[in-house]
Amino acid sequence: MPKKKPQNDLTCFGTGLIALDLVTNGNEDSALRSWAGGSCGNVLTILSYLGWKSYPLVRLGDDEAAKEIARDMIEHGVDLRYVLFDKSVHTPIILQRIYVARDGQPSHSFYWKCPYCGNWLPRYSPIRLKDISVLSDQTLNTNCFYFDRISPASLRLADIAKQNGALIVFEPTKIRDDKAFRSAINLCDILKYSNERAKHSTQTAYESQAKLVVETLGQEGLKFRLRRNEKCSQWKMIPSFHVPNLKDAAGSGDWCTAGMIHILTTSKSHINCIEENKVVDALRYGQALSALNCEFEGARGAMYEIQKSHFNKEIQLILDREAALPPALESLASGAKRKSLSVCPACKPRETSNR
Repeated sequence: MPKKKPQNDLTCFGTGLIALDLVTNGNEDSALRSWAGGSCGNVLTILSYLGWKSYPLVRLGDDEAAKEIARDMIEHGVDLRYVLFDKSVHTPIILQRIYVARDGQPSHSFYWKCPYCGNWLPRYSPIRLKDISVLSDQTLNTNCFYFDRISPASLRLADIAKQNGALIVFEPTKIRDDKAFRSAINLCDILKYSNERAKHSTQTAYESQAKLVVETLGQEGLKFRLRRNEKCSQWKMIPSFHVPNLKDAAGSGDWCTAGMIHILTTSKSHINCIEENKVVDALRYGQALSALNCEFEGARGAMYEIQKSHFNKEIQLILDREAALPPALESLASGAKRKSLSVCPACKPRETSNR
């Protein structure tokens, strides 16, 4: 069995989607606000917020969107030394609109077209094998490796990290039935996905050799199963916390993932020997993080609006009372209200020509 890494200076490397989130609450007079986003971007930034050292291994454009992402992530302690800023690609951009649904509850939708010019916004460009060739295997001597997209490079990185004893967490955007996906689910120690992603898929995810499989169920909570000695336990259900002051559920899954990683990795037991009660503790902690963040707009709104010194107290209150009530203290940081300039590549020529 690989040795468990020391608990001081916890580190996580990750690759996958890091995008610039442009968020509006649907009010016509509301300006777009911008934050670093994407599942990989959110998970690594949240872990950094929780005290980890986070290192993205991604390829972004050398553009204004990348500068916005870098500014946000660096502000929260993420180390970008392994990020490739490539002039040949554009940084992914995602537009999120928050609105009130017919049932009166806040909801959100994602869009991939620029609200100003109507052109498609840039999409994800994976890191390539040649991009990681400069890394030594020792670089990935880490506590955890996270990935949410499959590519030759991400599978290679996960394999190296696994050989070094890291906890491998895979959070796919969709469930597929192909060779690459099977490689990914057999490399990972933890497989986590949304039931929305798996609803119309094959049973491939259920065939994973992962020690822990987590399926999120939206506001109903989540379910999980453990694998021990080639045998799988029955699915166990964990209901979600009540959030009466819901403002935006975007990013909930990313908070849950980061919280789960945080508790499981600080456990004295290796994932191969983890007890079910410790898994429940980890998932409940992740759900508490999610519940708190649902009280703010944006995938990581809580990080900007709650004083860091009170964050852990709020989480403990949620765990104790099993509900997320309005936080006792709020401190609106300037980053929480940061307005976005136009970062769409298609808009830039027009802006330049109008000068």
